[in-house]
Amino acid sequence: MAVSQKSAKKKAAEVEKKELMAKMDRLFHIPPAKVPSENGIGMVTIEHKIGKAGGHHTLQGLMEKLGLESEHSEFVQDMIKQIKNAEERNKVINAHYKRQKSRANRLVSDYRRHLEYFYGNYKTPLIPAFAFVPISEKVDGLFIQGLVMAESLELCVGEALDVYAWTETVFVATKKWADLNQRATTQAKALMRHPAINKDIKQRLHAITQGQIPDKLGFNG
Repeated sequence: MAVSQKSAKKKAAEVEKKELMAKMDRLFHIPPAKVPSENGIGMVTIEHKIGKAGGHHTLQGLMEKLGLESEHSEFVQDMIKQIKNAEERNKVINAHYKRQKSRANRLVSDYRRHLEYFYGNYKTPLIPAFAFVPISEKVDGLFIQGLVMAESLELCVGEALDVYAWTETVFVATKKWADLNQRATTQAKALMRHPAINKDIKQRLHAITQGQIPDKLGFNG
C-alpha cells in the first residue's frame, strides 16, 4: 500500500511538472521563423522569443502565470482557518511561499536545459543565454537574452547588450563557486606532494587537477 501511494505521488508530481513546463513553454514559444545571424553564418531558424522585445517576466509575474501564486493564496486561506496563532501562522505561510519561489526557479532551470537541448541539436549547435537579469534598478526580469555559437560563444541571434547583462549576472552569481573550485584544484596539486597520500588517492587528486570528477568516494571499515 505504501509503495503504491509513493508511486502514485511520484506520478502526480511528474504530471504536474509536465503541465508547468507546458505553461512555461507557452510564454516563450513562437512559430518557426528565420532571422539573419549577427555573425554572418546566414539565416537561423528560431522558435522562441529572443530579447527584451519579446517581453520579460519577473519572478512574481512568472509565478502568477504558472499558477503558483494562486496556489499560495489558497494555502494562506487554509492556514487562516487552521492556525489561530498569528506568529506561527506567518512562519508557515512564509515557508510555503519560499518553497513556491524555489519551485519557480527550478522550473526556470529545467526550461533552460530544454532550450539548451533544443538549440544544441541544430546542425550548427547554439547555446541560449537565459537568466533573470536587471531590467531596472530594483527589478530583475527573465527572457532569452540571445543565442551564441556552441564552440566559440560568438553572438549569433540577439542583442549584444542583452547577452552582456546575462554575462555579468551569471559571473557575479557564480564567482564564489568558481573561486572555490579553483582552490580545490590547487589544493589537489598540493596534496599530491604529501607523503601520507597513497597511490589510489593520488590518482583521484590527479583527476581533479585535470578538471575531471572522480568516482564517488567510498569508505569501508
